[in-house]
Amino acid sequence: MPPGHWAYSELEHFEARGLLHLPAARPYTRTQVRKWVLALDDCAAPFGAAERRRLTRLETEFVTGDSLWAERDDPPVGTIGDGAWRAAADADLHAVGQAFRGAGDPRQGRGFGRFETTVRYGDNFVYETRYAVAVENETGRRVGENRISSRERNWHGLTSDNDRSYVALEQGPLRASFGRDYVAWGARRGEEMLVSDAGLSLDALTLRLHLGRFELSSVAAMLASSRNRYYAAHRLDITMGPVAVGVQEAAVFQSPHFDPTYLFPISFYYGNQFNERADDNVLLGGDIKVGSPWAVFDAELLVDDFIYDGDPAPQKIGWRAGATHAVQAGGGALDLRLTYARVSRWTFTHRLATAYYMAGNGDPAGGDPFLGTALGPDADRWTAGAEWTPDARRKLWLRWARERRGDGNRDLTTWQPGTAFRLAFPSGDVRRSNDYAAGGSLRYGRHIEFDAGIGLQDGPDRREWRAETGLRLDL
Repeated sequence: MPPGHWAYSELEHFEARGLLHLPAARPYTRTQVRKWVLALDDCAAPFGAAERRRLTRLETEFVTGDSLWAERDDPPVGTIGDGAWRAAADADLHAVGQAFRGAGDPRQGRGFGRFETTVRYGDNFVYETRYAVAVENETGRRVGENRISSRERNWHGLTSDNDRSYVALEQGPLRASFGRDYVAWGARRGEEMLVSDAGLSLDALTLRLHLGRFELSSVAAMLASSRNRYYAAHRLDITMGPVAVGVQEAAVFQSPHFDPTYLFPISFYYGNQFNERADDNVLLGGDIKVGSPWAVFDAELLVDDFIYDGDPAPQKIGWRAGATHAVQAGGGALDLRLTYARVSRWTFTHRLATAYYMAGNGDPAGGDPFLGTALGPDADRWTAGAEWTPDARRKLWLRWARERRGDGNRDLTTWQPGTAFRLAFPSGDVRRSNDYAAGGSLRYGRHIEFDAGIGLQDGPDRREWRAETGLRLDL
């Protein structure tokens, strides 16, 4: 399932209720989700009426719809089949209108489209490709004809991206995929610190091996062929009842080819780099998630450079902690979330500009995003949210975020030996902002969804109100 699929938030609600344990390696497959939905269906927990309707929606999509694609809650535009072979095409369109008061353009409009093709043989083989198209106002980097990242080119506000295109094979506990897809590892979806899908998808070979309470994941990716930039990461998850622990490493390096130093999933990247290579950017991380019948607690640690021997150099680390609580309320379900994240200055940077922990060419000025958290270095963020779901069709939400961003969040120049490093956090000119938002969505049938919201952004140089309405057509 791609990032943003509606099933992720539904599954996370049942996890917050203490009824599921979700693994930290994403994206999830439809086969995984089908097993979890069947387990929920057999669960003796007292579901409320709204939760039962949400579970029915999951069953329609992943259980009934696994064999009858046209009966899915989100059916494709068209399907054909021959025995275990099946193919489908799908499309959805999303139009958004915004009005602002206080700064900038008083009105904006955006349009998005996604077009997908899937070929599948049973549960063992799948080929999927997706093309995403966006039309937005000509502002910022989207002016005239230019590049907004190493992969995307802008033409007067129009951009497109072939963001998913892969072949996957699955047999028993092993799954292997080759091609372009998103990869995200971490205890909480959307808040990953080290391996995040907030930026570009990866051209990669990915492996996942599940053995009882252990799961091993790895990715070997090419970031930019023109600059010989490569990326590798691996992760081990261990589940011990309600507690799940994960450890992981990632490396960005230059080479004429993919180096065997980082090709094998079971190895120690940092040691291999020290022994066999010169100056790669190797990062480490770990996370933990503890589930209970009334809340889920999660935390993650990112280590870029940890100074343990007294060297005069900065600590380059980041960490995040959060909690989720879900309860039946007002005839529906209420989900509450609180998170704090912090990344120190110079994290993700490197002595070699080509080894920055960034996607594509590794060029921040060219629009290439971080491979880790989009928050970036020298910044922290508090977020809180409440979401009330009276049934499977309607949703209301409140959200708040407070950010502080220092000089090192805008100036990504790496630290130079001999210069000061014991700086205040955040450093220099700190820009503070608060963002408040409220909104809701309504699904009409299986193909139409309306959403609307209001918000206030209170930043260092502007105070701006906004209103937004959207219409999504799932064809």
